[in-house]
Amino acid sequence: MLGLAAALICIGGMVGFPGLIEGFLAESESPRSNFVKNDSGRHIQIGESISMDGPVADGYDSSNQELYFDTRSKGVVWTGSLRMTVEDVSLFDSPADAGVEEPIESKGGEWGSDLKFAMVTLRVANDNAVPMDVSRSGKPWFLVTDFVRLGLTSPVWFDGTPAEAIPPEYYYFDLPPGAEKTLRVGFEIMADDIPSQAEIGVDGHWKLDLPER
Repeated sequence: MLGLAAALICIGGMVGFPGLIEGFLAESESPRSNFVKNDSGRHIQIGESISMDGPVADGYDSSNQELYFDTRSKGVVWTGSLRMTVEDVSLFDSPADAGVEEPIESKGGEWGSDLKFAMVTLRVANDNAVPMDVSRSGKPWFLVTDFVRLGLTSPVWFDGTPAEAIPPEYYYFDLPPGAEKTLRVGFEIMADDIPSQAEIGVDGHWKLDLPER
């Protein structure tokens, strides 16, 4: 279920989404204890660059569901090629310890004892990829949760939101062909259920092995 929240997101003096965010959408009832348990998919490591390639399909028609689901089965929802590296995954007792203001979508509990804040740093380079879907306002933007998730837990913070995004587009980012950027996304996790893996790509096509805590 999608929840409603508001916040001013800042880190290191940089504003992740300018001004007061009202009503951006985030999943508020996703199970928080169902981290990755299976061994399907290729395992990758922190610092390993992977190619996340969709089909070459000029003039892709969004009504072509066969192509869409075939592409999704490859772990992506775009045509063309891009490369991604998970540069770092760090665990903190609280968002403040990571230099982040309190996330908006926190589900309750005490930071440090009940909850931990996981910060994932991604480096994404777009060779010629174009999203198959568009954002709520019709922008050809990528959705960060198509790149990384910690089990079924939804992110609670992101620093890559475009300045012109509307509230429901908080977890989207703009990366036109030929561009490259570093992105940070934060997750709230249970202190007694810290994952050993992260899901990379759509539906966890790749598995990222995390350092033991």
